[in-house]
Amino acid sequence: SPLFWISSFENEKMKTLAQKLVEAGAVVDQGTRPIRGDIRGVWADWEDLWSVPTTPLGRAVIMNSLSAVKVLLSLGANPLAKPDRGESRDGRCAVDLAALLTLPDILETLLAFLDSRPDEQAQIFDEQGMLQAAHDKSILPVDTTSLQSRLVRCGAEYKISMLRTLQILRNNRRKHSQYGRAGGQRFVPEGFTLC
Repeated sequence: SPLFWISSFENEKMKTLAQKLVEAGAVVDQGTRPIRGDIRGVWADWEDLWSVPTTPLGRAVIMNSLSAVKVLLSLGANPLAKPDRGESRDGRCAVDLAALLTLPDILETLLAFLDSRPDEQAQIFDEQGMLQAAHDKSILPVDTTSLQSRLVRCGAEYKISMLRTLQILRNNRRKHSQYGRAGGQRFVPEGFTLC
């Protein structure tokens, strides 16, 4: 749908274009079929992220466009929405994608949006769960925490992006867990997961 490409426009035009698309009937949390790699011929997508079924907000995260994320949130996009895939593989929500792609500014924006809504709980995996999901490739088709992935995506900020993402996930779990416990278990010391 057109909203999947909103991040391709200039920042100052995104809001107007997205608003007009919604007014014309575009659905903010609508899922779509993934773009198959064998058809699209986009060699730059070596992580095969365009094959991930997600919402327009998830696509904005994949495109690392904080501006598009903010525009879609202002139009009512839900960071926890997953496209309905029927009987095929589950779709992916924007919060999971931001964490796995180690995009801390986007992750903070999504979690702050969820925290501002009293009916939403921003309970996502903690840093250990994120690292496990990345290594197992259970959510995305590649290990996005590998050095190569982080260098290509984050450039010189690859270490800081990983550290900030892990801290955000840890603090978010702590904030939403009663008495600093998650699922009845105590928190492990910071950095333990990396060791």
